[in-house]
Amino acid sequence: MHRLMSLSKYRPYVGVEYDPPHGCFRLVAKVFKGVYGIDLGKQDEGLENAQNKDRTARIQQKLVEMTEQVEEPQEGDVVIIRGRPFHIGLIIAPNMMLHAYNGGTSCIEDYEDVRWRNRVEGFYRYKNDK
Repeated sequence: MHRLMSLSKYRPYVGVEYDPPHGCFRLVAKVFKGVYGIDLGKQDEGLENAQNKDRTARIQQKLVEMTEQVEEPQEGDVVIIRGRPFHIGLIIAPNMMLHAYNGGTSCIEDYEDVRWRNRVEGFYRYKNDK
């Protein structure tokens, strides 16, 4: 019961339409602001006409600057997924991530599932000193 109550704060962010071109980042930014009161800013602003790899590199760099890599993920950490395209999700419970993907709506999935586990690049925790 306690786990279900803690997950209810994420309910408004499930089933949200993908917001191109960086819907996964935009979803994580909305949750950070709405749930944690942390404004990640608009790291993708002004990049609409940039090449996909340039947009991805800028967002990845900003995420690295705002976070520190951790071995054991906790609720509120970001998971970075390798591959094309770059992808991120938000850890909301053990082994569970909230994420959005192009052509779909946001959902909760197990990042240890066969679809994701070999693509997890790492887990990153927001630095409170920013």
